[in-house]
Amino acid sequence: MVAPTKPPMGPEPSSLGRRARRLGLDRATLVVIVGLIATAGAYWYARVLDEQREVAAFRHHSRLFAAVLQKRLDRSFELLQAVPALIAVKPELTAGDFARFVRQAGSKHAAVQWAPRVNEGERKTFEAAAKAGVAKNYEIREAKGAGLLVHADNRATYVPILYVEPPNAEILGFDLFSETSRRSYVERARDGGKAVVSERFELIEEQQPAPALAVYIPVYRPGQPIGSEQQRRAAFMGVVAGVLRPSELVPSGLEGLDAATMDVALTDPGASSEEAALLYESSLGAEVGIEATPEGASFPVHIGDRKLTASFAPGIGFQRLSPRYRFHVALSGVGLTIFLALGLAVMRTRRVVKAASRAAEQLGQYEVLEEIGRGGMGVVYKARHSTLRRATAIKLLTRPSENLRTRFEREARVTSRLRHPNTVQIYDYGRTPEGALYYAMEFVTGISLSELVKSEGPQAPGRVVHLLEQIVGSLAEAHTEGLVHRDIKPANIMVQSKGGVPDFVTVLDFGLVRDLSMQETLTGRNVPIGTPAYMSPEQIRDETVSESADLYAVGGVAYYLLTATPPFQAATAVEVCMGHLNQQPEPPSRRLGRDLPPELEALVLQLLEKDPANRPASALEVLRRLERLDGVQPWDHETARLWWSRKDNPEVEVLEGPVSGNRRTITVDFSSRS
Repeated sequence: MVAPTKPPMGPEPSSLGRRARRLGLDRATLVVIVGLIATAGAYWYARVLDEQREVAAFRHHSRLFAAVLQKRLDRSFELLQAVPALIAVKPELTAGDFARFVRQAGSKHAAVQWAPRVNEGERKTFEAAAKAGVAKNYEIREAKGAGLLVHADNRATYVPILYVEPPNAEILGFDLFSETSRRSYVERARDGGKAVVSERFELIEEQQPAPALAVYIPVYRPGQPIGSEQQRRAAFMGVVAGVLRPSELVPSGLEGLDAATMDVALTDPGASSEEAALLYESSLGAEVGIEATPEGASFPVHIGDRKLTASFAPGIGFQRLSPRYRFHVALSGVGLTIFLALGLAVMRTRRVVKAASRAAEQLGQYEVLEEIGRGGMGVVYKARHSTLRRATAIKLLTRPSENLRTRFEREARVTSRLRHPNTVQIYDYGRTPEGALYYAMEFVTGISLSELVKSEGPQAPGRVVHLLEQIVGSLAEAHTEGLVHRDIKPANIMVQSKGGVPDFVTVLDFGLVRDLSMQETLTGRNVPIGTPAYMSPEQIRDETVSESADLYAVGGVAYYLLTATPPFQAATAVEVCMGHLNQQPEPPSRRLGRDLPPELEALVLQLLEKDPANRPASALEVLRRLERLDGVQPWDHETARLWWSRKDNPEVEVLEGPVSGNRRTITVDFSSRS
C-alpha cells in the first residue's frame, strides 16, 4: 500500500520569522526594533571609548608625521655623507668645485663646510693659498667675546673653515680647534672614524640666537690605513662640518602635511642641560603644552648618532574624531536597520543584478589572472585573451590625472610603432567602459639579464656579443624612428627560448622613452630619468639626451654581463652618479681578473666614454662592430640550445580551462579608443 503524498508546502519559515510570530510582530518590525536597540548600544559604547579612540587616532596620525620628518632628516644627512667622498678622491678641489657639488646634491636647510687639518709650520703657506683662491683677507681666526672672530693664537694644529656653502664670509678661517666644545666633537669624529652630531649650540654668525646642530664627518687620506685610532689620527685630512637648523628642517620636513593644526616640538633627551634639550617648538610653550595634553605623542627620530624626540599634540583647528565618529555610528546603525528591514526583496534584487553583471563580464576581451608588476604610473597584470587563450600582459593606468593619461596613451602609440623582433610587441590599447586606460602587450617568459647574471655569474664573451647584437638591433630601429629608450638596464631586458631560437632577447619598458621628433619626453621635463647604475653623464646632469645615452647604457649592460658588476659601485646613489660624471671605469678584464677579447673590451670602454662625441656614432655602427669582432669565440646555436634545455621555459603560454571565481575580467570598450 502506497502512503499518501503530502501536498506541496512552501519554504520553512526562518528562525527570525518564527520569533517574530511568537511576539506578534512581522519580520520587518522585529528587525527595526532589534536594529534600533543595537544602534543605541553601539552609540553608547562609542561614547565610552571616545577618549581612547581619540588618543589612538591622533598617535597614529603623529606616527606618520614622525616618519615623514625622519625621511627629511635622512636626506639632509645623506648629502653631508657624500661630501667627504668627493674630498677624499679630489683633495685639490677648489671652492668652485665644492660649491657646485653641494648645490648639485641639493640641500635647502643645511650649511656645508670643509675644514682641513693645518699644522703650525704650514700656516703661512696655507693662508697665502687661501687668500689667492678663497678670500683676499683670509686668515685663521678664533672666537673672542660675543661672536667676534680675531687672529688665532699659535698652536700646534688648526682645523680652519676653508670652504662653506651657502657662502658665508663671516666664518671663513674660523678654527674649530679654537673652541673646546667643537674641538671635542672633531676629535671624537677623527678618532672614531664616523660622523658625530653635536648638542644644540648658537650660531656665532647670527644676530639673533639660532639653535643649530653640527655634524662632523672625518676625512682621511686615500690609501692610508685607518684600522686603529693611532692610524686614523695620522691619516686625518680634516673634517666636513654640516650645520643643520631645526627651525628650518622641521617645517620643511612636515611641508605638505596638515601640521599647521598641530603643536610640534623637537627635543634632545641626551642633552647636557634642559636649555640645550629644546631644538624646535612650533609656537612659544608648545613643548610644555604637549606634555600636558592627553593626546600628546612622542616618537624617536635620529640624526646620525644623536637620538632626538619628535612630539606632537592637537593644536587650534585640529579636526577632532569624536563628534563625527559618533554621528557616523548612529547613521550607520539606522542605515543598517533600514537595509535589513527591506529583507528578502533587496537580497533577491541584488542576486539578480549580480547574476546579470557576471554574465556581462564574460563578454570581455581579457581575463586578468594575477598582478606581475607595479610601477609609478601603472600596474601590470598577467591575463589571457578570452577567445585565443593566449597569455598577455596588460598594463593599467592607476593614477588617472589628465597629464598621466596623455603620457600613458602616447607610450602605447610610441611602442606600437616599433616592429623589431627583439622589441616587446603591443597588441591593443584603449579604455574600459569605466574609463580606465590600458594596453595589452606580448607576455614575455624567460629571465631578465639581471637574473641571468645573478644565477650564472659573468657570461662568456661570445654569449655577451650574441645578446648585445639583439639589444642594439632593437635600439637601432627605435633610434631610426627618433625614439630614445633612456632606461636600458639588465632588468629591462628579457632572454628566453622563443620559436626554436635559444637566447632570444626582448627589450621591455619604453615608458621613459623620448620622442626626438616632438622634442619632449613622455615623463615630463626637469625630472631625472633612468637608473643610476646605467645612466649616462648627460642624463645625470639633466641635459637633453640623444641616442648616445642609450649606447652608454648598452656599454654598462655589456660591462655587467662580462663582470657581473656595474661599471661604478658605491654605497649611495649620489656616489654612483659622481662615478659616472668624474671617474674612468676600471677595464672589465681587470675587474674580472682575466683577459677578455681586446676589441670587445675596447668597444665597451668606448661606449662608456663621458663625452657623447667620443662614443660610437650610432647603434648601427655598434652592431657592425659587434658582427666584425676578432678573437671572440662564437656562441653557437647548439651550445645555447643545450643551456636552455636545462631551463623550464615554455615558448608560448596558452591558458586553457575556466578561470577561478577570484579572477577579474577587463572589458574592452573599442568605441572609446583614442
